[in-house]
Amino acid sequence: MTSFLSNKLFKKTKRNTKVLWLSFCKSSSYSFQEISFQDKDIRAFEKSFQIAADEMVYAIESQGSIYYRGDFLAASEAVHLCIDQFHDLLHSLKPDKSHTFQLKWSEPLFKLRSRLDSLPSPKDKDN
Repeated sequence: MTSFLSNKLFKKTKRNTKVLWLSFCKSSSYSFQEISFQDKDIRAFEKSFQIAADEMVYAIESQGSIYYRGDFLAASEAVHLCIDQFHDLLHSLKPDKSHTFQLKWSEPLFKLRSRLDSLPSPKDKDN
């Protein structure tokens, strides 16, 4: 008797589970895709940050040389692009992910920007 009841319950539960699973998939497919886009945007930001950090190294190393102006401008452009991406991500991410992202990247981005601000202007080197 228990077997009969459990089979009957299982069939009913299986059908209900299937219906619930399908409705879950339909309702959450957008959120899975959204998470994927958010992760791609974060990875793109991380790449931009690494590029900005590399450009900063070039600018620091080339101070006093004929290459400084170009390296300084490249570093400045890369840092500003990175800052813009950071602000865009803060507004586009879900609140919990935005908070985590901000905690992780605010200080490194501030240090990068401060280092850029401490570099002498290329005009100062030309005069």
